[in-house]
Amino acid sequence: CKGKDTATTLGPYLVTADELEPYRDCEGFLRLALTAEVNGEKVGEDLLSNMSWTFEEMTAYASRGTRVVPGDVLGSGTC
Repeated sequence: CKGKDTATTLGPYLVTADELEPYRDCEGFLRLALTAEVNGEKVGEDLLSNMSWTFEEMTAYASRGTRVVPGDVLGSGTC
């Protein structure tokens, strides 16, 4: 895991997995645009569908070394 206790932000919106289902492509990736901003300046942008692994694959990998339970937050990295 890469993470910084003092530098992780979530939001301004959180959605549940079922709300994202309509946006999956034929390979299971989410066809959603995302941006990363610092103080209003865009520092990154991409599509979630450009990820190398699906969230299901990342969750399966993460759960090999630890217990993953409902409510855990697994980050996919910066766009």
